[in-house]
Amino acid sequence: MPTVAAVQAELEQRLKAHADALAHRDPDAALQLYASDAIVRPENVEPLPGVAAVLSALIPGIGQFYNGDFLRGIFWLIVTPGLWLGSGGLLGWVCHVIAAITAHGRAQKKNRGSA
Repeated sequence: MPTVAAVQAELEQRLKAHADALAHRDPDAALQLYASDAIVRPENVEPLPGVAAVLSALIPGIGQFYNGDFLRGIFWLIVTPGLWLGSGGLLGWVCHVIAAITAHGRAQKKNRGSA
């Protein structure tokens, strides 16, 4: 696991690259840098299961995005409102809880390297 100083140095290097691209008025380079950094968290940092669970408890699917499971996140973003509306609110809470539990479990599996 990388140290805080290593992650901070990497983020400072990315920020400098963004600033240089913008200073040289190179929108293509700036857009490419932005797209490469537009990730919820850096890839070399393991997802925290608690953070993933809280994010998905607040908005189902966001914890899955945090974990890097984009298709699972889209699934929960679509299914949860459907169940809220389709069941008159009775099954919406169930989706919130299940999304939080699955986000927590996937983060643990990713940290163990089995996902």
